[in-house]
Amino acid sequence: MTVNSLSLPVDNVGASSAALSSLVPNHRDMGNTQISVGVGQYRGQTAVAAGMYHYVGNRVLLNAGFSVSGDERSGRMGMTIGFGSRGPGR
Repeated sequence: MTVNSLSLPVDNVGASSAALSSLVPNHRDMGNTQISVGVGQYRGQTAVAAGMYHYVGNRVLLNAGFSVSGDERSGRMGMTIGFGSRGPGR
């Protein structure tokens, strides 16, 4: 594989990264589960992404996302744990 032949896969991965980064939970929503969708573009390649966020209690947020651009597929999963005291109004 030559360096020039890597251009399209790299561009697809760039588009997938942009699409995945657009998946953001809505902290104003009071529900425990949310679905997010996004689109990203990089050097002429476009990707779509979908993700889900689920709050487990008040301190744990689970998340997962999936992206498609051309023949390239990307996925991610994560967990956020909050700790410490909550500020006013929270």
